[in-house]
Amino acid sequence: MADPTVMAALTGRWRFQRHASTGERMQGTAEFRADSPDCLRYHEEGRAILPDGRELSFFRNYLYRIDGQGMTILFDGPSQGLFQRVDLVWANGAWTGQGHHPCGQDIYRSDYRILPGRPPALMIRHRVTGPKKDYLLETDYVPAS
Repeated sequence: MADPTVMAALTGRWRFQRHASTGERMQGTAEFRADSPDCLRYHEEGRAILPDGRELSFFRNYLYRIDGQGMTILFDGPSQGLFQRVDLVWANGAWTGQGHHPCGQDIYRSDYRILPGRPPALMIRHRVTGPKKDYLLETDYVPAS
């Protein structure tokens, strides 16, 4: 069964700022909207500024399946493959959890923090390491006005 607190905290439109340790900066908007009683469809789009000053547009989609222990994040595409399983723990006014995802020989180790207050907030950190990748990606979300 989906945790209504987590569902309510995530549902809606967000603005985000994302920074990569390799120098890229991104900003954009994201939305979590109900797809079923236990699933949120996530869509983000925005602009990336590369270290050399070039700008690129981007978008990304995921499915967040919420249950009593946390969330399963799936790529939203034909295969809907697993991105990460995140077990959430409630402590100090926030839901927190960790996930990991192998990408070839590289691995994404992620931290999630969901603050359901008023206003809510969301923070996601991905530490990516391996033979092809080595960077930290930090994203901070605030409700869109």
